[in-house]
Amino acid sequence: MNACLLALEIRKSDLPRHKIRDHVRNLILSGELTGGMEFPSTRELSAEWGIPTTIVHGALSDLVAERYLIRRQGKGTFVADRVSRLRAVGLYLGIRVLSDPCRWFIRSVFVELNAQLQARGISVQPWTDPRPLSEMSTMWGQLETAVQHGQIQGLILLDASARVLKWAPSLSVPISGITPSKLPFAVGSDLRQMLELGLTKLAQDGCRSVGLITNHPVNATYQDYYTLFVDTASRLGLKIRNSWIRIPRGRTLGGFECAKFGYDEFLHVWNQKERPDGLLVEPDIVVEGVISAILQGGVKVPQELKLVFHRNESHEYLCPFPVTQLVTSEKDYAAALIAQLDKQISGEPCFRIVLPYRLKDAGFRAPPRTH
Repeated sequence: MNACLLALEIRKSDLPRHKIRDHVRNLILSGELTGGMEFPSTRELSAEWGIPTTIVHGALSDLVAERYLIRRQGKGTFVADRVSRLRAVGLYLGIRVLSDPCRWFIRSVFVELNAQLQARGISVQPWTDPRPLSEMSTMWGQLETAVQHGQIQGLILLDASARVLKWAPSLSVPISGITPSKLPFAVGSDLRQMLELGLTKLAQDGCRSVGLITNHPVNATYQDYYTLFVDTASRLGLKIRNSWIRIPRGRTLGGFECAKFGYDEFLHVWNQKERPDGLLVEPDIVVEGVISAILQGGVKVPQELKLVFHRNESHEYLCPFPVTQLVTSEKDYAAALIAQLDKQISGEPCFRIVLPYRLKDAGFRAPPRTH
């Protein structure tokens, strides 16, 4: 066993897991433990250090998560090569994301990625594509040169539009991206689970009919989404009508168009002779327009209409009536995007990650009256 590993003294005041983790990490960073070296077993280290195996296993698991160690099934644990660890990651987005008031979610994920990568000692390099949309379907030469010169070991696509996906996968580094497509490096939301949660909640709250307002366009990517909505509502015994499903036709909405779309489409639903008694609205850039329309129309919530709204965790919006929220987390997105790079660098198989939603009761509730 390597002598430097044994040079570990743990006092009663120490946190053993942290002490072991820091000790091994420093040995790797200093070069005393070199890439490819087989690591002693948890049982051996436990006996040498006089520490329970569970604590040793936990410390080594932390280092595996940080990519300082690699576990190979049936072979053991090894020190990761320097080239097997991320040192610099590029974050790609189009310049329009910076100015679009409705793209705050991407900006929030950017901030969270920066924090998580820096916490692991990984350099972050923003790559903001200044080109017009007409040119974004072709390789961005500056980024390609940076990859060829080894300036980054991985690339995260915060703007993974169809245009960008025409060329980005051909770069010679691992990539990951936020996209509803089913590419193996993709990170997206579990829309099936979201619809199941939201519609089940409305059914449990006594709804007999349900509508949907969303800005997802009718295309191949979202075809399953609308089929799932209809199938899930039918299975739960919820009545639906085509006129209660409000989606953009023939175009993708951007900027404040999303809020206006939510406003207009809610009024379209509510002004019909027959209305649903439950409504699911997502994403939250559409929700704010729906809230304005509900207030203008004097709709009584939840007496006349029960609601399930989407919300991303870092983005609060004023909702002056009780609703149920379907919440997603930017922290989870950032962690999943980094995990996709880690898998590719370590040679593990990479599959699309879908992130779940969680239900949360929210909205204004008047305080009880006092006499």
